[in-house]
Amino acid sequence: MKDKRKYCRLPLEINGSLAFEDGTAFQGMTKNISFGGLFFMPSELLRMEVDQLCEITLQLGRDLKSEKIVVSGRIVYQTVDGVGVEFQRIAIDSYVHLKRLLVFNSEDSDSLLKEIRANPGILPEDPGL
Repeated sequence: MKDKRKYCRLPLEINGSLAFEDGTAFQGMTKNISFGGLFFMPSELLRMEVDQLCEITLQLGRDLKSEKIVVSGRIVYQTVDGVGVEFQRIAIDSYVHLKRLLVFNSEDSDSLLKEIRANPGILPEDPGL
């Protein structure tokens, strides 16, 4: 089966939360992440609907004052281990943190930057809108 992904996945385990519009939220961690989305493993897994909108918050440090990446997305699939989330919207500061995180953790940062230029993935929101 051919892989249809546009973006290279990096195997990164980052603590975070997955929240839904109804206020339901789950703590957990990522299994992998790319510029187009991530796989999130919540501490408890309930049935989540494909196309359900969500917000992911990734904690980049060990304390609550550390930098965070906050991104809006949608559930694209679910397995017994977690959910695949496609990124939809991101603020400029979170975009910068995400790009730095991926480049810093990539074994081939030049190829990753070339991939981002060819397929920008999620683009930051304009704070002036």
